[in-house]
Amino acid sequence: MDRCRARIAEELKEFALGLPGAYEDTPWGESVARVKKGVFVYFGRSDQEKEHASEKKREHIGEPGSYSINVKLLHSGREAIASGIGRPSDYGLGAKGWVTLTFPPGALLPVDDLKGRIEESYRAVAPPTLVKQLEAMRGTPAKVRKSDR
Repeated sequence: MDRCRARIAEELKEFALGLPGAYEDTPWGESVARVKKGVFVYFGRSDQEKEHASEKKREHIGEPGSYSINVKLLHSGREAIASGIGRPSDYGLGAKGWVTLTFPPGALLPVDDLKGRIEESYRAVAPPTLVKQLEAMRGTPAKVRKSDR
């Protein structure tokens, strides 16, 4: 990943980890953002891991130079998939609203859009008390209902 993309990837990770109660974990050797025990963003694999992966594994983790994250998009997932930037996540997660957003090498990363999708995923996973803390920080009304979980 080039320097600019690496900087943006770090900015997105910092954004996710700045949400109330969020912390980083590395299950399965992949960096994720969690809130309580639930994952709300999978940050993807490094280019080095992608380079050494089998062709079959690359179908899941992407090609070197690409950027991807997995987020739970209960509201905008279909739109992301229809637009071509997303696909249902592997391992059965797509059936639960998880979407893999992938950008090929050289493609611009829409930072504000990605932050919005990270926040949407957080809202889908975080307990209501933490969503209320986020609302207080943002000054916006709650958008998570128990039926969305």
